[in-house]
Amino acid sequence: WGGGAKCGGALGYSDGSAIPAGARDRFAIVSAVGRLQGGTDGRFDPDGTLTREQCVAVVLRLSQYIPVLSAQ
Repeated sequence: WGGGAKCGGALGYSDGSAIPAGARDRFAIVSAVGRLQGGTDGRFDPDGTLTREQCVAVVLRLSQYIPVLSAQ
């Protein structure tokens, strides 16, 4: 993924530059596929606090990518 350095501008978040540099590539991927979204005010707010509802939404979205182990 080559969009890490441009994460803020490319994804349209006004505070995208506040996303830690080491996390920008991964954030860009999960944001591009719709698994993480910013607020309605156009910010991602990487230093903010998640509500319980937001946390559950993130866990449910990301859990779709965790392989399910079958007990055999």
